Amino acid sequence: MKRKLALRAVAAFASTAMLAAGLSVGAIAPAQSATKSTVTLLSSGDITSLNSGTSDGNTSYNATVGSLTGMGFQYYNSDTELIANTAFGTMKIVKQAPKDFQIQYTVKKGQTWSDGTPINAEDLLLTHIVASDKYSKDAGLGDPKSADIKPAFDAVGYGGTYGTHVVGLPTVSADKMSLTVKFDKPLPDWELLAPGPSPIHALSLLADGKKGLQSAAVNAAAKAKFVKAFTSKNTAHLKAMGNVWTNSYNVTKVDKDTNPLLLISNG
Repeated sequence: MKRKLALRAVAAFASTAMLAAGLSVGAIAPAQSATKSTVTLLSSGDITSLNSGTSDGNTSYNATVGSLTGMGFQYYNSDTELIANTAFGTMKIVKQAPKDFQIQYTVKKGQTWSDGTPINAEDLLLTHIVASDKYSKDAGLGDPKSADIKPAFDAVGYGGTYGTHVVGLPTVSADKMSLTVKFDKPLPDWELLAPGPSPIHALSLLADGKKGLQSAAVNAAAKAKFVKAFTSKNTAHLKAMGNVWTNSYNVTKVDKDTNPLLLISNG
Protein backbone atom coordinates (compact mmCIF):
# COMPACT_ATOMS: atom_id res chain seq x y z
CA MET A 1 0.00 0.00 0.00
CA LYS A 2 1.28 3.46 -0.84
CA ARG A 3 1.11 6.09 1.84
CA LYS A 4 1.26 9.86 1.43
CA LEU A 5 2.75 12.52 3.62
CA ALA A 6 2.58 16.15 2.52
CA LEU A 7 5.22 18.35 4.09
CA ARG A 8 5.68 22.07 3.51
CA ALA A 9 9.01 22.51 5.26
CA VAL A 10 10.65 19.91 7.45
CA ALA A 11 13.99 19.51 9.15
CA ALA A 12 15.97 16.30 8.95
CA PHE A 13 19.43 15.13 9.84
CA ALA A 14 20.11 12.70 7.00
CA SER A 15 23.72 12.42 5.88
CA THR A 16 24.58 12.36 2.20
CA ALA A 17 25.75 8.78 2.56
CA MET A 18 22.16 7.70 3.15
CA LEU A 19 20.85 9.21 -0.05
CA ALA A 20 21.57 6.31 -2.38
CA ALA A 21 19.46 5.35 -5.37
CA GLY A 22 16.77 2.73 -5.37
CA LEU A 23 14.48 4.35 -2.84
CA SER A 24 10.88 3.22 -3.08
CA VAL A 25 9.66 6.78 -2.99
CA GLY A 26 8.39 9.18 -5.62
CA ALA A 27 7.97 12.94 -5.51
CA ILE A 28 5.12 14.73 -7.22
CA ALA A 29 6.25 17.95 -8.88
CA PRO A 30 5.21 21.12 -7.02
CA ALA A 31 3.02 22.23 -9.94
CA GLN A 32 0.86 19.15 -9.37
CA SER A 33 0.54 19.81 -5.66
CA ALA A 34 -1.76 22.19 -3.85
CA THR A 35 0.76 25.04 -4.08
CA LYS A 36 4.25 25.48 -5.44
CA SER A 37 5.57 25.32 -1.89
CA THR A 38 4.26 21.79 -1.34
CA VAL A 39 5.85 18.49 -2.33
CA THR A 40 3.91 15.27 -1.86
CA LEU A 41 5.83 12.04 -1.33
CA LEU A 42 4.33 8.75 -2.48
CA SER A 43 6.00 6.12 -0.34
CA SER A 44 5.71 2.34 -0.21
CA GLY A 45 6.66 2.51 3.46
CA ASP A 46 5.75 4.71 6.40
CA ILE A 47 7.52 8.02 6.91
CA THR A 48 7.89 7.94 10.67
CA SER A 49 10.54 10.50 11.54
CA LEU A 50 12.07 13.78 10.42
CA ASN A 51 15.41 12.47 11.69
CA SER A 52 16.81 9.49 9.81
CA GLY A 53 20.00 9.58 11.87
CA THR A 54 18.49 7.68 14.82
CA SER A 55 18.31 3.91 15.19
CA ASP A 56 14.51 4.03 14.99
CA GLY A 57 14.32 6.61 12.20
CA ASN A 58 17.04 5.21 9.95
CA THR A 59 14.98 4.18 6.92
CA SER A 60 15.24 5.10 3.25
CA TYR A 61 11.74 6.61 3.42
CA ASN A 62 12.72 9.02 6.20
CA ALA A 63 16.06 9.79 4.54
CA THR A 64 14.24 10.89 1.39
CA VAL A 65 12.50 13.63 3.35
CA GLY A 66 15.92 14.82 4.47
CA SER A 67 17.24 14.83 0.92
CA LEU A 68 14.41 17.13 -0.16
CA THR A 69 14.53 19.52 2.77
CA GLY A 70 18.19 19.92 3.63
CA MET A 71 21.54 20.39 1.95
CA GLY A 72 25.19 20.22 2.88
CA PHE A 73 28.62 19.89 1.30
CA GLN A 74 27.63 17.05 -1.04
CA TYR A 75 24.73 15.25 -2.63
CA TYR A 76 24.13 12.21 -4.81
CA ASN A 77 22.75 12.84 -8.28
CA SER A 78 20.37 10.55 -10.18
CA ASP A 79 23.34 8.44 -11.31
CA THR A 80 24.45 7.95 -7.67
CA GLU A 81 27.52 10.10 -8.26
CA LEU A 82 28.74 12.10 -5.28
CA ILE A 83 28.65 15.79 -6.25
CA ALA A 84 30.31 18.67 -4.42
CA ASN A 85 27.71 21.26 -3.44
CA THR A 86 29.67 24.51 -3.64
CA ALA A 87 26.43 26.44 -3.15
CA PHE A 88 26.66 25.36 0.49
CA GLY A 89 30.41 25.36 1.00
CA THR A 90 33.80 23.84 0.27
CA MET A 91 36.18 21.41 1.90
CA LYS A 92 39.90 20.81 1.55
CA ILE A 93 42.85 19.03 3.13
CA VAL A 94 44.92 21.56 5.10
CA LYS A 95 47.47 19.15 6.60
CA GLN A 96 48.56 15.70 5.52
CA ALA A 97 51.07 13.91 7.71
CA PRO A 98 51.27 10.23 8.74
CA LYS A 99 49.64 10.94 12.12
CA ASP A 100 48.09 14.35 11.52
CA PHE A 101 45.46 14.61 8.79
CA GLN A 102 43.32 17.74 8.88
CA ILE A 103 40.33 18.77 6.80
CA GLN A 104 38.80 22.22 6.73
CA TYR A 105 35.12 22.71 5.94
CA THR A 106 34.02 26.23 5.02
CA VAL A 107 30.38 27.28 4.91
CA LYS A 108 29.49 29.83 2.23
CA LYS A 109 28.51 33.15 3.76
CA GLY A 110 25.01 34.56 3.47
CA GLN A 111 23.02 31.37 4.05
CA THR A 112 20.23 31.17 6.60
CA TRP A 113 18.00 28.57 8.15
CA SER A 114 14.31 28.76 7.24
CA ASP A 115 13.65 30.90 10.33
CA GLY A 116 16.24 33.45 9.22
CA THR A 117 19.03 32.37 11.56
CA PRO A 118 22.46 32.61 9.89
CA ILE A 119 24.18 29.31 9.11
CA ASN A 120 27.83 28.99 10.10
CA ALA A 121 30.41 26.35 11.01
CA GLU A 122 28.99 25.97 14.51
CA ASP A 123 26.02 24.26 12.87
CA LEU A 124 28.39 21.44 11.86
CA LEU A 125 29.39 20.51 15.41
CA LEU A 126 26.47 18.17 16.06
CA THR A 127 28.03 15.68 13.66
CA HIS A 128 30.88 15.17 16.13
CA ILE A 129 28.45 14.38 18.94
CA VAL A 130 26.56 11.76 16.94
CA ALA A 131 29.64 10.16 15.34
CA SER A 132 32.31 10.13 18.05
CA ASP A 133 32.01 7.31 20.56
CA LYS A 134 34.72 8.93 22.67
CA TYR A 135 32.92 12.25 22.88
CA SER A 136 29.67 10.54 23.88
CA LYS A 137 31.43 8.76 26.74
CA ASP A 138 33.54 11.74 27.83
CA ALA A 139 30.49 14.03 27.89
CA GLY A 140 28.51 11.59 30.02
CA LEU A 141 26.07 10.82 27.22
CA GLY A 142 26.55 7.07 27.35
CA ASP A 143 28.61 4.40 25.67
CA PRO A 144 27.30 3.75 22.14
CA LYS A 145 28.68 0.21 22.35
CA SER A 146 26.60 -0.66 25.41
CA ALA A 147 24.10 -3.41 24.78
CA ASP A 148 22.02 -2.41 27.80
CA ILE A 149 21.63 1.37 27.79
CA LYS A 150 21.27 3.54 24.70
CA PRO A 151 23.29 6.77 24.55
CA ALA A 152 21.52 10.13 24.88
CA PHE A 153 21.93 10.62 21.14
CA ASP A 154 20.74 7.26 19.81
CA ALA A 155 22.62 7.68 16.54
CA VAL A 156 23.51 5.23 13.80
CA GLY A 157 26.74 7.13 13.09
CA TYR A 158 28.77 5.71 15.96
CA GLY A 159 31.49 3.13 15.40
CA GLY A 160 32.42 4.39 11.94
CA THR A 161 35.54 5.81 10.32
CA TYR A 162 34.97 9.28 11.75
CA GLY A 163 34.70 8.16 15.35
CA THR A 164 37.57 5.71 15.03
CA HIS A 165 40.10 8.22 13.70
CA VAL A 166 39.04 11.71 14.84
CA VAL A 167 41.41 13.42 17.27
CA GLY A 168 40.17 15.90 19.87
CA LEU A 169 37.40 18.40 19.21
CA PRO A 170 36.81 20.11 15.86
CA THR A 171 37.89 23.75 15.90
CA VAL A 172 35.83 26.69 14.65
CA SER A 173 37.59 29.59 12.93
CA ALA A 174 37.54 33.13 14.32
CA ASP A 175 34.91 34.21 11.79
CA LYS A 176 32.84 31.09 12.61
CA MET A 177 32.59 30.07 8.96
CA SER A 178 35.15 27.23 8.90
CA LEU A 179 35.51 24.01 10.87
CA THR A 180 38.77 22.05 11.01
CA VAL A 181 38.73 18.38 11.95
CA LYS A 182 41.87 16.40 12.78
CA PHE A 183 42.30 12.65 12.19
CA ASP A 184 45.09 10.32 13.29
CA LYS A 185 46.03 9.26 9.76
CA PRO A 186 45.30 10.12 6.11
CA LEU A 187 41.90 8.81 5.05
CA PRO A 188 41.37 8.04 1.34
CA ASP A 189 37.59 8.45 1.64
CA TRP A 190 37.81 11.72 3.56
CA GLU A 191 35.22 13.36 1.31
CA LEU A 192 32.58 10.98 2.67
CA LEU A 193 33.16 12.26 6.20
CA ALA A 194 31.84 15.78 5.59
CA PRO A 195 29.81 16.99 8.59
CA GLY A 196 26.18 17.77 7.94
CA PRO A 197 24.63 21.06 9.07
CA SER A 198 22.00 21.01 11.80
CA PRO A 199 19.91 23.90 13.20
CA ILE A 200 21.56 23.64 16.59
CA HIS A 201 19.80 26.76 17.88
CA ALA A 202 16.46 25.02 17.35
CA LEU A 203 17.67 21.85 19.05
CA SER A 204 18.89 23.89 22.00
CA LEU A 205 15.59 25.77 22.22
CA LEU A 206 13.61 22.53 22.09
CA ALA A 207 15.76 21.12 24.87
CA ASP A 208 14.78 24.14 26.96
CA GLY A 209 11.10 23.48 26.29
CA LYS A 210 10.51 26.36 23.87
CA LYS A 211 7.54 26.31 21.51
CA GLY A 212 7.25 28.48 18.46
CA LEU A 213 9.79 30.46 16.47
CA GLN A 214 11.95 32.86 18.44
CA SER A 215 13.62 36.22 17.86
CA ALA A 216 17.05 36.59 16.29
CA ALA A 217 18.55 37.45 19.67
CA VAL A 218 17.05 34.40 21.36
CA ASN A 219 18.22 32.16 18.52
CA ALA A 220 21.75 33.54 18.75
CA ALA A 221 21.78 32.95 22.50
CA ALA A 222 20.53 29.39 22.02
CA LYS A 223 23.30 28.66 19.52
CA ALA A 224 25.88 30.10 21.90
CA LYS A 225 24.48 27.92 24.68
CA PHE A 226 24.92 24.83 22.53
CA VAL A 227 28.50 25.73 21.59
CA LYS A 228 29.37 26.28 25.24
CA ALA A 229 27.75 22.98 26.20
CA PHE A 230 29.62 21.23 23.38
CA THR A 231 33.06 22.54 24.32
CA SER A 232 32.58 22.16 28.09
CA LYS A 233 30.78 18.81 27.74
CA ASN A 234 27.80 20.05 29.75
CA THR A 235 26.10 16.71 30.33
CA ALA A 236 22.75 18.09 31.50
CA HIS A 237 22.06 20.30 28.49
CA LEU A 238 23.52 17.83 26.01
CA LYS A 239 21.37 15.03 27.43
CA ALA A 240 18.28 17.21 27.08
CA MET A 241 19.23 17.91 23.48
CA GLY A 242 19.88 14.22 22.93
CA ASN A 243 16.39 13.35 24.12
CA VAL A 244 14.92 15.85 21.66
CA TRP A 245 17.15 14.68 18.80
CA THR A 246 16.31 11.03 19.45
CA ASN A 247 12.59 11.26 20.14
CA SER A 248 10.93 14.57 19.27
CA TYR A 249 11.37 14.27 15.51
CA ASN A 250 9.39 11.03 15.42
CA VAL A 251 6.23 12.36 13.80
CA THR A 252 3.83 10.89 11.27
CA LYS A 253 2.10 14.13 10.36
CA VAL A 254 2.80 17.84 10.29
CA ASP A 255 -0.08 20.16 11.14
CA LYS A 256 -0.91 23.36 13.01
CA ASP A 257 -0.10 21.71 16.33
CA THR A 258 3.44 20.74 15.29
CA ASN A 259 6.13 22.80 17.01
CA PRO A 260 7.66 24.89 14.18
CA LEU A 261 11.08 24.56 15.79
CA LEU A 262 11.04 20.94 14.59
CA LEU A 263 10.58 22.10 11.00
CA ILE A 264 13.54 24.43 10.59
CA SER A 265 15.61 23.44 7.56
CA ASN A 266 17.94 24.82 4.88
CA GLY A 267 16.64 22.99 1.81
